[in-house]
Amino acid sequence: MSASNQSRDLFRGFMQKVGVDFADEVPRTSDIESMKFSPSDQAQHLQLQSIQSRFEDYNDSPCNLAQLKFISPSNDSSTHTTTSVVGLSVPSSDNDLLRSLDPVSITTKQVLYRLYGYQELISALDNVQCIHPELVDCRTNLFSAIELQVYRLLLAIRNEKLDHEEMGTHFDGARRVNFVSPQSAKQIPALAKAIVILISIIHCMMNVAREHCGFILKCIRSVLQIFRSQDSHSRLTDALINAVPTTLPTALQYLALQDHLDIYVACPKCHSIFKDLGATDLPTCPTVNLDGTLCDAELYIQRHRGSRTWSTPVRCFSHQPLESWLARLLNRPGVEDLLEAARPLLQEHCTDVWGASFLSNFPSDGQPSFFEAPVGELRLAFLVYHDFFNPYGNQIAGKKRSIGVVMMACLNLPPDVRYDIENIYFAAMIPGPKEPTLETINNYLKPIVDNLEEHYKSGVYINSTFKYPKGRKVRSVAPIQSMDIIASRAFGGLSGPSHTKFCSFCDAVLSRIDIFDLTQFNTRSMEQHRLHVQEWLSAQSLKERNAVWKEHGVRYSEFLRFEWWNALTGTTIAPMHWGKNVIEKQVRENMGCSVTAPTGIPSSRPLSRPISELELEWGKLALAHSSADELSKSKLPEPLVRFLCMQRGIFEAGLNVSRLLNDLNEWRKNNHILASDGSPTSPDRNGAVQLAKTHYYLSKARKSASVLKSNSTVESLQQLCLKLKIPLTKKEKKPELEQLLLDATKNVSIPNVRESENVGQNVAVLGHDVVEQVKLDMKETQFPSFLKRPPINFATVDHGKIGAEEYKSLAMVSLPITLIRLWGCLGANPAYRERLDHFLHLSVAIRILAYQTIMAHDINLFEYHYTQYLLGLKTLYPFSSIVPVQHLGLHIPYFLHALGPSSRYSENTPEMIIGILEDISTNHKIGELEQTLHREMIMAANLRSLMRNTPLPMELDQFRNVVEKFLGNRYPTSVTASRWQTSHSGGAVVLDADTYAALAGWCQHNHKKLFGRNLYLCSQIRLGNLIYQPYHIASANGYIGFRQQDSSVIRGRIETIFQEPSANPPRIAIVVRAFKSLSAEDARLDPYLHHPIVGKPRFGFVKLYYNAVEDDQAHIIEPADILSHLVVTNYHDSTGGITASCIVVMDLDLKHAVHN
Repeated sequence: MSASNQSRDLFRGFMQKVGVDFADEVPRTSDIESMKFSPSDQAQHLQLQSIQSRFEDYNDSPCNLAQLKFISPSNDSSTHTTTSVVGLSVPSSDNDLLRSLDPVSITTKQVLYRLYGYQELISALDNVQCIHPELVDCRTNLFSAIELQVYRLLLAIRNEKLDHEEMGTHFDGARRVNFVSPQSAKQIPALAKAIVILISIIHCMMNVAREHCGFILKCIRSVLQIFRSQDSHSRLTDALINAVPTTLPTALQYLALQDHLDIYVACPKCHSIFKDLGATDLPTCPTVNLDGTLCDAELYIQRHRGSRTWSTPVRCFSHQPLESWLARLLNRPGVEDLLEAARPLLQEHCTDVWGASFLSNFPSDGQPSFFEAPVGELRLAFLVYHDFFNPYGNQIAGKKRSIGVVMMACLNLPPDVRYDIENIYFAAMIPGPKEPTLETINNYLKPIVDNLEEHYKSGVYINSTFKYPKGRKVRSVAPIQSMDIIASRAFGGLSGPSHTKFCSFCDAVLSRIDIFDLTQFNTRSMEQHRLHVQEWLSAQSLKERNAVWKEHGVRYSEFLRFEWWNALTGTTIAPMHWGKNVIEKQVRENMGCSVTAPTGIPSSRPLSRPISELELEWGKLALAHSSADELSKSKLPEPLVRFLCMQRGIFEAGLNVSRLLNDLNEWRKNNHILASDGSPTSPDRNGAVQLAKTHYYLSKARKSASVLKSNSTVESLQQLCLKLKIPLTKKEKKPELEQLLLDATKNVSIPNVRESENVGQNVAVLGHDVVEQVKLDMKETQFPSFLKRPPINFATVDHGKIGAEEYKSLAMVSLPITLIRLWGCLGANPAYRERLDHFLHLSVAIRILAYQTIMAHDINLFEYHYTQYLLGLKTLYPFSSIVPVQHLGLHIPYFLHALGPSSRYSENTPEMIIGILEDISTNHKIGELEQTLHREMIMAANLRSLMRNTPLPMELDQFRNVVEKFLGNRYPTSVTASRWQTSHSGGAVVLDADTYAALAGWCQHNHKKLFGRNLYLCSQIRLGNLIYQPYHIASANGYIGFRQQDSSVIRGRIETIFQEPSANPPRIAIVVRAFKSLSAEDARLDPYLHHPIVGKPRFGFVKLYYNAVEDDQAHIIEPADILSHLVVTNYHDSTGGITASCIVVMDLDLKHAVHN
């Protein structure tokens, strides 16, 4: 036996007897001075250093044993693959232990990665022959340390298995989920901890690649070593410097930011997914489609690096089990109290989904509420969001690449923290490069729904939470989905907006899309939907399935496994996408927003081609003499049908010919051309209609003689010859008649109807002069910080895509301010005034959707104003088509009743997160980047949570403040709205006598405790994402509307904000000066005040004030008196009738306060 083997055996025996840990006492080879060695010893020294460095990397590699999964002994080995331990030198009993691990678990792969790595190091040490005594000792100790780590790891696995067996896999009918605190057990100095946090932010949030982060870490350590060598008094020691990791994986492991993911191999052709069993066991896709065709696509691809070759999946699908996310969430302090506080309770002034009807009646009427749970059990509700995006951004590869993300928000969390990034559950990442087609999305939904089904039916038992150290049962449900229309229809198994049955709520079809009375349609039912789905499932071929899809627009969705799920109403009309699409349609297409076209009212639009006089003659005769049935079957050309409709004021934009012919028949009945039974009052007794048709197609036959043959009869040809005075012998057959007519008319020119040659008028409702006025007002408008300012060049393509929030500001603020000024004053053109009022109906509807609190009255107002907007479309913009998204708005009131304010389930934050995903640095390789994005996003969320919820050493307070400021600027709202927060610089100031007297008088009048005389001057106060500041610091945040006790609303500007230093929570007093109201004479010229929709007669949220404040009176208020921010801009009086300079003041009260 060699000396090395003997020393290892002696060490193993001693270790097993006493269990003493010598690993931390191993001398580091880097601590030994290499200069004293001979050249051969120096080579061995470098080898030992390399082995030790690799050993430390293996020790720091991710491996959370709490997430180990074991195969039950009862499982039949013939149906369950065991973990392969080929080539691993461990005792047979340990081999059996390792074979009991779940082979597809990520944690199993992490364990094997370490064990194989340790074995590789032992083999490497066997090949290092040391002579120098110090090197011999180092080599021996490295052997011992590596074997100790192997022993530790195997012992920990065995203990985990014993714990699983002792506790059992289930408790109270729920599967146990073991959880060990994610905080790293390895304590590191404060300096190293700060560097680890910094490099994690650089990687996870600044999207710096892994290898570059490793370079940064090495540089930091080198700089620290230089500093220590140059400063003899430095407190830096080797231990402090060596605690700084030199690789990114080690740094991430210190913070334990990575969560468990289930990884599946995804077929690049048919999107089937499989557990990753390796290229040997499943090299190609075994899926067979309904027609019996084998997919057989390659699932793995070979990679090469030097002499090494391995197989990797072509595509991967990653899914984070809900319990993995939940276990971490429930171990945060205070979170469980927030989750438990959410319970269904119907509210008249509804502020959240919990105050509306849907969750109150869940799962359905007559059944016990899902949210009535036994003591200690937690019931959670989730909102699901799903969409596809270009991982390269739209600048690279355009729309050619697309990957999907599925994320969920826990509705039990309060709205102000619900969408913080650390509270978002990133469920899955769907591989690209293209979106899965139709039903193949179900392959990716299945693992997600499998997981949700367990959480709903039996729940899971988290073995330890912050509030319940001995564990608690959790059941969860995901009954609400909010996503854009394309994604939602794919998720729900419903047809999209281009299908004939475009609406998921009613039986409206595209040919009747311009009907805005919902009583004309039937509500779709889930009973009928499930019958159609069953018909789709029962189809024997792809052709049969496609026929069902074409007729009914339905297919199977994995979510149908939940008996409570409603495919028709379970997915909201996503408010953000809906608002953006409707506003964009109105502003850009209907109103023609342009920086080049002059302002005007278009009177017509161009046809696809001009109409000839012969064609029009045929159309007129068909209208005059055909029966209803004959006209429907007449095959009049589409341009002719549209022209006939335009001439008669029949709306035709976007409607198909069949619908237009029906509308023409209705017009003929109303004008007594048709009798009630559809027969013509003036029948075609002489074949005039057929004659006109033949004449028209004769004119077309010059290019193709066959059209005359298929659209004429012998009689009509003979009549046409007589009409054109072509001699006949009465013996000619049809081909001869055709040729006679062709020869006689070959040089005849047929003129077009002049009106049909109109190429369209180059005018727009929002022409360039109006757009310039809008831009003028926008430049002078003060937008508070919470409201997204629309781009000044909104009317040009230079700006690129305009975001949903920018469109909302444009519709709610900028356009109303300018258009009322231009078109709402006395003497304005009635045509423009009519279009102004029409637009304001839409603007008000968009405003109501932004409410944070909503009542039944508000929903009725939304329904009224949006319906008025729709009804005006066909008369004011007859040449613009009606699109599905406009129809869907009619169903929004259902969701406002069922789910409360749309701001509580909007897609704003998920869309912002997709923007973050697009910025993450990857290798740009489809098939690999998806998993990278998933892991990095989870780590970023966990890092954000760690910084907010984990205590750091006091010496890191300044570092923490810097990091918190950076994180607060990058991610969604993270400021709780439960209390006011203040900011001030410097110490307290002593108030002058007059100011303090006024403040004291206010306290006495309102029976308040007196303020001290020494007060802070605050630069801002904040509640959630609402910031208020003195106007001289930030005027946009300094304009407010407020109400004291029973007074009317007062609008003005903040002069000063005082805070009492000693009070907690802070006592705050705000000094405000009111804007000067207009005189009665000037007020008569206020176009905003008197407007019947937005003015005092109805909503009253905008009016004029003089551009000055009341000098003789200041108001002292508390933060609770504030109603809202104001938008303020200068008023350009075109009439010159108002006696002084004015400002437009618009309330942004979205909390539903009633104004006077």
